Amino acid sequence: MKHRGTQKVVVTGEDFGPAVKKTIIKLNQVIDLIDMNNLKVIEEKNGVLDEITGEEGIIRTEREIINAYISDEYGNKVNTASCYVAIELAISPSVGSPFIFHATTQLNNWCNPYRIYIYIYMVWMLIRILM
Repeated sequence: MKHRGTQKVVVTGEDFGPAVKKTIIKLNQVIDLIDMNNLKVIEEKNGVLDEITGEEGIIRTEREIINAYISDEYGNKVNTASCYVAIELAISPSVGSPFIFHATTQLNNWCNPYRIYIYIYMVWMLIRILM
């Protein structure tokens, strides 16, 4: 079964620059449990492929998930069922930046494109007891 939803990312200002630290997903159905081991996050953005030539291209990176939980629309953890899921992501100076540094201009620009793909693997077990 394929679930669809929308998402927004939370960009924070760190000492090394901006970073996508969290994404909040709105699913098309209410859920009451999420397991971060059943999630995969892929970041896709334009980046520098060759530091010497400055060649740019699309880079796909699997992001490390720190935590995942049922949340409200703002990404705050809740203890009830919700259609929102918050996923916290590891960041560093080289991981999670929505910026690209152009060596020729010595300036940062927003990555275009910048996409986060969320894969949720749900395993359903149905036990039916007939009497």
